Amino acid sequence: MKTKTLYRWLVLAGIALIGCQNDKISSPVPVPEPTSTWELIQQKIFDASCVSCHAAGTSFARQSGLVLTKDVAYKQLINVPPQNQSAAADGLVRVGKEGLASLEKSFLWQKVNAPNQDHLYADHPHYGAIMPLGGPPLTNGELELIRRWIVAGAPDAGKVVDPAVLEDKSRYEPKGFEALPPPAKGVQLHLGPFEVAANYEREFLYYSPLNHSDDVFTKRVEVAMRPGSHHFLLYAFQDNTPASIIPPAGVYRDFRDRAGNYISQNMEVFNYLRSAVGAGARAGAASDYHL
Repeated sequence: MKTKTLYRWLVLAGIALIGCQNDKISSPVPVPEPTSTWELIQQKIFDASCVSCHAAGTSFARQSGLVLTKDVAYKQLINVPPQNQSAAADGLVRVGKEGLASLEKSFLWQKVNAPNQDHLYADHPHYGAIMPLGGPPLTNGELELIRRWIVAGAPDAGKVVDPAVLEDKSRYEPKGFEALPPPAKGVQLHLGPFEVAANYEREFLYYSPLNHSDDVFTKRVEVAMRPGSHHFLLYAFQDNTPASIIPPAGVYRDFRDRAGNYISQNMEVFNYLRSAVGAGARAGAASDYHL
């Protein structure tokens, strides 16, 4: 790839780290003890960690097509194809009822199984991020409860899993970000760290001038990024870009304000960009990029 005027580069990092509240829902009356494994999952996992996002009328419920409140959760899950087109095309359902054969074909399991997230992001990048979004992963005990319930046929009645599995409060701890070593020849770009607010998806532009006017032939690109987001894109400015369009260097310039409205002055640069390189599935709070 031959790229001219490499002294004008814009790093575009679309960060899909969406924070969801993970607080337990309080109630003025005592919550009845669950009489089945399904009710235990609803009460201890969905009500506590999921319905703050997956409730009727929320943007996350509309986006995923999934509501996990007690009145509809079971019908929304069992043998229902996911709204995620890639997962549906792979033959997944939200939760299957064929026991062990359904475990890896249950989209719910794929989305909450944090210890398997490296496989998910590497082999199924279009499945999206591990849930709960923006919060800590489910405990290993909660994961084991869901796993055994699916293996038992995902029934809505009967105690098919020992509730004692919930005593395991440990959680999967992802590996910390490791920066790439500087290349012997070439250019390294580094982005982050940066903040992402709760209940928010952050996408922004970041300009990094290379101060390099010679032609560069790119033979290989290496990218290292943290899991939890969707994409990291690199653009170059076109040769005819007016000087007034070139943004200040080293400044995070968000696509949208906190109300979700696009910031037109930050988006104007797209009229003068040309695509260079893109990487998916693993962008995060810090990343390194080699040319």
